[in-house]
Amino acid sequence: MVVAALTGVLAGRQLLPRVGAQSSDGIVERPWLAVTDSVVDGMNNTVRRVTDDNRRMELTAADAAALIFRSPRRRTVFVDSIAARADSMLAIRGRIANSTFELLADVHLIRRGIAELVVRSLTVEGIALEPTKVSRLLARGRARSEDSDRVRFDVPLNVTSIRVFGGAIVLTKDQALAPTQP
Repeated sequence: MVVAALTGVLAGRQLLPRVGAQSSDGIVERPWLAVTDSVVDGMNNTVRRVTDDNRRMELTAADAAALIFRSPRRRTVFVDSIAARADSMLAIRGRIANSTFELLADVHLIRRGIAELVVRSLTVEGIALEPTKVSRLLARGRARSEDSDRVRFDVPLNVTSIRVFGGAIVLTKDQALAPTQP
């Protein structure tokens, strides 16, 4: 009986995973999605229209990055080679001048027509910077007088909430606030 117990303990250590051991089988890393002209055009057409069928819309990470960096009122430097992915937060990377950057951020609706990224981490050329440096990195013209970890961008006036969920950016829209179609 002692031999059977000892054999069971040894076999269990060899065949079964230890407590706290994690398997990478269930971990899926979301791919980076490039922001191209066709993504920008598609996002502009999709996000601006409201019907009964699309009160709740899911945007890809690339769509969200296009919404942020191609916003008409967004006063940022030109960012090239933009790519994005979303898990529980939105990750965006790109090139400014000759430097690569990557940021990880939450997305929040501030008020009708305006949302913002709240940057949680920022790297430039592989060097970690304080998230508050994002305002100086992306400011066009002269640098802002104060550092901020927030980047504001335009959203359609009828968007009532925006959040990152399940690898997508979910927009909820109010039908009553929809712009009239000519």
